[in-house]
Amino acid sequence: MLGKIIFAMTIHKTQGSEFDHVLMLLPEEAERLLSRELIFTGLTRAKSGFTLLAEKAIWQAGIARQIEREGGLRQALKAIETSLCSPT
Repeated sequence: MLGKIIFAMTIHKTQGSEFDHVLMLLPEEAERLLSRELIFTGLTRAKSGFTLLAEKAIWQAGIARQIEREGGLRQALKAIETSLCSPT
C-alpha cells in the first residue's frame, strides 16, 4: 500500500498488508471478537512504528483470549492415518 494514507481500517481488512506506522485502537468494552490472534495480526502490520490506544483491562482480556479453531482437519487426518495403519 505504498503511497496511500489509510485513515481507518479494520484489522481483518489489513491482512496481507504492511504499513509504516499502525495505530491500533481497541474498543472501550471487551468484545468477543477481540483475541490474541487479532491483536497479533494488527501488531504485525507495522513495519517501523506501532501505537496502541486501549484500556489496560481490555488489552489484558484480548491477549488472554485465544481462538480455538475447530475446522476438523486434525480429526480427518487422524482418521486417514488410522485407516492406513490398521491391519486389513
